Amino acid sequence: MAAISAKGGAVRDSEEVEVLACRKALCYRCRVYGGDFGRSFSVNCVRRSANGVAHALARFARLSDNETVWLEKNPPPAVDALDAFPPLDKDAEYPEYRYNIHMCDNSYPKTASWKEDTDCWSIPSSLSNFTQITYLALASNSFSGLLPLSLFNLPNLSTLYLHNNQLVGPLPNHISGLLNLKDLYLSSNFLNGTLPSWLFSLPSLVKLYINGNQFIGEIGEFKSNSLEYLDLGYNKLQGSIPRSISTFVNLTYLSLSSNNWSIMLELEMISKLKNLYYLDFSNNLVSINNNVTYTLPNLYTLNLSSCNISEFPIFLRTPTNIEFLDLSKNRIYGQVPRWLGHVGSDSLYFLDLRNNLFQGPFPTLNFLSIQYLFVSNNKFTGEIPSSICNASALDIQDLSHNNLSGMIPKCLVHSNVLSMLDLQMNILHGTIPATFSTRNRFRNINLNGNQLEGPLPQSLANCRNLELGSSRSWK
Repeated sequence: MAAISAKGGAVRDSEEVEVLACRKALCYRCRVYGGDFGRSFSVNCVRRSANGVAHALARFARLSDNETVWLEKNPPPAVDALDAFPPLDKDAEYPEYRYNIHMCDNSYPKTASWKEDTDCWSIPSSLSNFTQITYLALASNSFSGLLPLSLFNLPNLSTLYLHNNQLVGPLPNHISGLLNLKDLYLSSNFLNGTLPSWLFSLPSLVKLYINGNQFIGEIGEFKSNSLEYLDLGYNKLQGSIPRSISTFVNLTYLSLSSNNWSIMLELEMISKLKNLYYLDFSNNLVSINNNVTYTLPNLYTLNLSSCNISEFPIFLRTPTNIEFLDLSKNRIYGQVPRWLGHVGSDSLYFLDLRNNLFQGPFPTLNFLSIQYLFVSNNKFTGEIPSSICNASALDIQDLSHNNLSGMIPKCLVHSNVLSMLDLQMNILHGTIPATFSTRNRFRNINLNGNQLEGPLPQSLANCRNLELGSSRSWK
């Protein structure tokens, strides 16, 4: 390979390769080898030296599997290396290829001849020549501009990754391909407009991620129940969610977060979703019907933050393996139900009840697995329970802005695990325990606004990682 990389004129300096002179790299690759050379194609971000480009392009010309290359604008040894090998023998037995081609990153400097609107940023329409392609991954680059219609007319495509780019504009109203599409990732772009009807009619679709865009309007009913992963979050969608979601018996992941939907959590909607393990309706308007019982036995994550709900969801009594529960920033009032202590007794690691109207004694919980506990900005009263000393994995604890009384449990300051302890704005009294461990991990301790007295304990000097002067808020 050394001879190949040396062939042709010498590279003058690093600008030949590493300063992003990658003029229409994908079009160049398509033009060299035509359309039907392989079945899979992806774009990733790497750095390579001049010789590295030559070596990689030479391997890429042979179409060996799992290679990563950086196509530049005519670095001489790279072009010679590319031209040194013939195209793939189409009769060879290669079941699937996943070519990784690096495109330019806009954080690097540009050459003087750089043309912002044509060089490297747009997805080339010539990809339509790859009619046999089944896997196309262009995610996490700097692609911008409109989506070429040709991408949506590839008849054999099963996976399309376009997430984490800067793509804009609407989806096409009509397409002629994608009948075999299983995975569609369009998340984290700037796509807008209404969602076209074909998106809900793809017969084989298993994963649909369009979160983090600017889509608007209401959405239609799904014509197929093949979906297992659905994320429509962080858009500007409105109205009611499709009733057809209730028929997705294989659905495991459902996120509708941060839209303008009105959602009714009721028996008819979710009773058939027995395989659901992730449910996120946060930042929508949600109503809960607690008059009927239904179960989500495999639920691991539930996020109902900022949903304007006023009742504690009764269906939470059944998913015994729940790990993540967020009911923060609602209007839930009264006491926390005692049965919450049995929910996720060996699995619950994240519990967020802050910014509600809870009152009464501190909730009875099983602390064995909890790592993150947020109950601030409520009206809890009474002492901090001694059972909190069982929380051997507790990392962050925020009990601030309540009416908790009594003394600070010694086990809290003696912890070698806690990094943040916020007890401010309660009515705790007595002295600060003098048992800070020499191996503690505290970064933030906030005890102000209580009725504590006495000197600061000398063991406080063991807290070597404290962020002094920090006013970090976990609210």
